[in-house]
Amino acid sequence: MIGCTDMGSEPVIDAGPPDMSAAMPQDRQFIALMAAYRPYRGISRLNWLSGGGRVRFDGLDSDVEALVSERQMLAFAWDDEMWIPMFQFDGSGAAVSQGPHRVIAEWGGVLDGWALAHWFVRPNSWLGLHMPIELINSGLPDVLEAARADRFVATT
Repeated sequence: MIGCTDMGSEPVIDAGPPDMSAAMPQDRQFIALMAAYRPYRGISRLNWLSGGGRVRFDGLDSDVEALVSERQMLAFAWDDEMWIPMFQFDGSGAAVSQGPHRVIAEWGGVLDGWALAHWFVRPNSWLGLHMPIELINSGLPDVLEAARADRFVATT
């Protein structure tokens, strides 16, 4: 089972407002991603996932690290750690949500983890300037179409 990200558990990434004055560009990007993902269960270090990082995926017991390395799930590296946005798991954290997985598959590995993490939380013109993460549950077909269109643009 995936580690809880509520205020009472270790994986919560919330240290208050950061001092941005001395931050390097990638540090600022990471801080921006933390803030953007906070309303969507946040992000966690991959090695903090409890239960040995095992989840249900396509009806099977699967290893989260393997899913990340196979590009079945989104993760990105920062500060010598792999970070994973928690919106990819169902509410219990015991299974991979199909919506995010289908969108990641639609991208087909075109974007690296950083770029894909940003794509989910940036306003998207195909979605009426909504962020893909906002519509992943209520408008998955539209998010898939936006991913398809953006993938086409990125590869032409």
